[in-house]
Amino acid sequence: MALDDQPLATSSRILLQVMSEERETNHQTEPVNETVKRIVNIGTDPWRVREFTGTVRFKRADARQLKVTALDFNGYPAGPAGIATELKLQPTTMY
Repeated sequence: MALDDQPLATSSRILLQVMSEERETNHQTEPVNETVKRIVNIGTDPWRVREFTGTVRFKRADARQLKVTALDFNGYPAGPAGIATELKLQPTTMY
């Protein structure tokens, strides 16, 4: 998402959001039929979150010059995270 109302191809501020999967501990279901499952146990804390994996590449001519900043859980800068030509997602970093 461009944060400066410009197209992504020319934007100077882009927010990259990466989603993960979360699940409570001991969640259990049982099949009712081929397409329906019944929740047997809604689970308990702690919640487990799948770690981020993968690579993001911006294919812009100026991608090597783009500064990439990791954010903490509250959205505040947490330090540099690489360059936009190839950004490897770190498992515990908010992007």
